[in-house]
Amino acid sequence: MSPHPLDPLTPEEISTASRVIRENHQSAHGWIFNSITLQEPSKQVLAPLLLEESNLENVELPRKAFVLLIEKLSGTVYEVVVNLTDGAVEKFEKVPQGFQPTLSPEDCLESERIVRESTEVQERCRNLGLNNMDLVTADPWSVGYNAEPEFENRRLVQLFMYTRNFEGDNHYAHPLPFVVVVDIISGEVISIEDLPCHTDFKPKLDETVSVPTTPNNYDPDFLPPETLRTDVKLLEVVQPEGPSFTITGNEIQWQKYKIRISFNYREGLVLHNIRYEDGDKVRPLFYRISLSEMVVPYGDPRPPYHRKCAYDIGDYGLGFCANSLALGCDCLGTIKYFDGVLNNHEGEPVTIKNAVCLHEEDVGILQKHTEYRNGKAVVSRSRRLVLSFIATVVNYEYAFYCAQFHQHIFCMRMDPMIDGLQNSVTVTDVKALEQGFGSEKNPYGQGFTVVETPLSSTKESVTDVQAVTNRTWRITNPSSIHAYTGKPVGWKLIPNGAAFPSLLAGPESWIRKRAGFATHSLWITKQKDDQLYAGGLYINQSKGGDGLIKWVEDDENIQDEDIVLWHSFGVTHIPRVEDFPVMPIESTGFTLKPNNFFTTNPGLDVPPPRSSKSKLAELYLGATKCH
Repeated sequence: MSPHPLDPLTPEEISTASRVIRENHQSAHGWIFNSITLQEPSKQVLAPLLLEESNLENVELPRKAFVLLIEKLSGTVYEVVVNLTDGAVEKFEKVPQGFQPTLSPEDCLESERIVRESTEVQERCRNLGLNNMDLVTADPWSVGYNAEPEFENRRLVQLFMYTRNFEGDNHYAHPLPFVVVVDIISGEVISIEDLPCHTDFKPKLDETVSVPTTPNNYDPDFLPPETLRTDVKLLEVVQPEGPSFTITGNEIQWQKYKIRISFNYREGLVLHNIRYEDGDKVRPLFYRISLSEMVVPYGDPRPPYHRKCAYDIGDYGLGFCANSLALGCDCLGTIKYFDGVLNNHEGEPVTIKNAVCLHEEDVGILQKHTEYRNGKAVVSRSRRLVLSFIATVVNYEYAFYCAQFHQHIFCMRMDPMIDGLQNSVTVTDVKALEQGFGSEKNPYGQGFTVVETPLSSTKESVTDVQAVTNRTWRITNPSSIHAYTGKPVGWKLIPNGAAFPSLLAGPESWIRKRAGFATHSLWITKQKDDQLYAGGLYINQSKGGDGLIKWVEDDENIQDEDIVLWHSFGVTHIPRVEDFPVMPIESTGFTLKPNNFFTTNPGLDVPPPRSSKSKLAELYLGATKCH
């Protein structure tokens, strides 16, 4: 059976793409296949077919691969499109100097090898009393652009140095006082710099620094057995009748929802063609949702920390960094896993087993009402479908050790099709009515109202979280009118309860030039197939100025149009001692919720709970008697 047009590339298709390129474009030095991923069909072509629920097996849409290619030795980057259906190269374009693709896992491993084999680094380590380079580790970080001439037009990695007491030891407990920058194309170390010695912002480099040797491990295999608790009892999630979802290829059906998923090297998990079966019709909700970009700017102004700013999606690729998930650890219950298929530098497929986890969770009471007159209670429990993957981006899950002040700002790309492709957005604020006791509109002074402001253009769309007005954004379809309200149906975007942690880097900083998307909570653009990443296609070592900050300048109409919402959210992390040696999870996010979309509570048909596994704790604790 032919793949669905949105299915990720198969292992065979990845091999075909690299073979076709080699056959048509030879290089004396050879190629590095940085990334090979599906080039999705144009939305203009595919969306109408999805809306019609067409049988896509009868539709001829060519399968294409988008490839970022790097020439060995020269480091020249090319953008390539391969038509896998007819075996032709449709595009082979040289990328101007100064644009670098994502760092791959092989790039990171290669940079660590270069560092370990460097005689300069080895001498530095010996001077610190470290003679076994096998125990020296180097964490690869992308290099934040700062207009430093010696770093121009190179493919760079900066490496923060550590050591271990033994294999498997937590190396973050043993930092070394220098950072190394390498060029992974030429294979050479180009800079070694000392780190400031003190945690205030005044470097005192005349003082010697010793390497901490005290072990601080978090892995149970390296902890004394008596330190692990014995008072935590086994907690199981049991689904004796199996899960409530069904799977057909990469399409998930759960209750009345249908969702198609894919996985790629950069965004990781992508949701496609989300729709809802409402009675006798299927209502489209979202065409495509993905995590588009994230920035982790550090707030320490002392060199060389000024280059410490990770764009974890564009610099490393969430898909490249995805974990193979373990049954009974990362997800509980009845699990369905999906593999991720990516590529290596040779252009051959690499499979990440169990990259995506699908399961259900109980999340408390969905709805309950007790008729106090007769004591009868009606209750339904809420469950949610969880699609998840975990990416380890060097030291992040998130962070393994005490660090400088920093932020984590994510940008989600949401391509809505609420009851169709033409949508609009209003910003909604709850405000007090005019004050003044005895006034005509608010005679008792307690009144408040909802103010809806239509967003008409891309520039006007750039708005921010307002906690004091309980601000939300409502996505509507002007041509789909609700039967009861007489107004367009919609879904609303509800930001996280905390205020948006707007980017703290100053207006002249290179961080802000590169991460314009992190300066406001919401942006809206007209949908364009090649605008997938909030910071632009090339974020690694970029000078900035691309992405959302550029796209909204066209000031296009966004009312009753095919639009995309970009929502930035996150946390500002001021490290605590309790974050060491491994940081407990910290959550952030947002909610999408129907808002005058249905004609009644859509959960009325959820049956009451019927769990037979719940037991009274007294069975285990022992019954007590009252005297």
